[in-house]
Amino acid sequence: MMFRLRTSSGFVLSSHDSPSRELSHGSPSRDMSTRGVERRPIPFLTKSMTLIKFRGTKKYQTCTILPVGLLLMSMIVTLNLPLIQAQTIAWGNTTGSPNPWFDEGANWVGGSPPSGTQRASFNSAGNYEVWWDSLTPTVTPSVGRLLLFDGQVAFINQDATTQHQLIINGIDGEGVAFWVNSSSVTIRGLHFEAPGLGGRVSREGNLLVDGSHPVGSRLSFTSSSPFAGQFTASGNVMVSAGGELASRLGLVGDSFTPGHNSVTTIDGSGSIWSM
Repeated sequence: MMFRLRTSSGFVLSSHDSPSRELSHGSPSRDMSTRGVERRPIPFLTKSMTLIKFRGTKKYQTCTILPVGLLLMSMIVTLNLPLIQAQTIAWGNTTGSPNPWFDEGANWVGGSPPSGTQRASFNSAGNYEVWWDSLTPTVTPSVGRLLLFDGQVAFINQDATTQHQLIINGIDGEGVAFWVNSSSVTIRGLHFEAPGLGGRVSREGNLLVDGSHPVGSRLSFTSSSPFAGQFTASGNVMVSAGGELASRLGLVGDSFTPGHNSVTTIDGSGSIWSM
């Protein structure tokens, strides 16, 4: 028989100015006029495939022409593939009572917590807490994405001896795995790790990684793939009291909104944003 003894907690947030920079790039136009066409077979593909070189003055442009039958076959296969979309599971307990455990189905719309292939969504107004203890990661060890679109949400570890972890797997083709947008979010006593895709705090979002909990707090984006482990702080981000933020790449600022100031603060002994 398993027993649970749980208690409650609370939360808060702050700021540092950092410039943003706008990047733009383009490429010069090219003269694509041709003087002749040279055709030759590509033996390692099929006899009906041809490599065409368009001759200009000094440059060669190349393209591969596929057989009509192969193109039609690929179109048929593509059209018949089923469209599979991840399901979004929304948090329903916005009052924070009586037991706002992340793993308990009663706190989620639909009666079940999200799985590692589903989006966990927090999109309701209000100021509320979401709790963890030793049972939580055994029931809900991971989600597909963590989306925070409204409200003031504090994720709090009720266990004073172990830093519990939530894996945010990411969903291919859906951008960032962890997204704070028009919401204020606190992480206290937990480790949220996104091993695949990156994270973002949009310009209306606020994030606090609060290390004041006895076991500290950590938010990490650990992918080694180019750009996948990026964390973008377009809103307000604070890492305090020994909290840790880790990412492969980091970007502070919002180049799309003139006059908007993004504030990132690393405050207190042991607090760090490592890249």
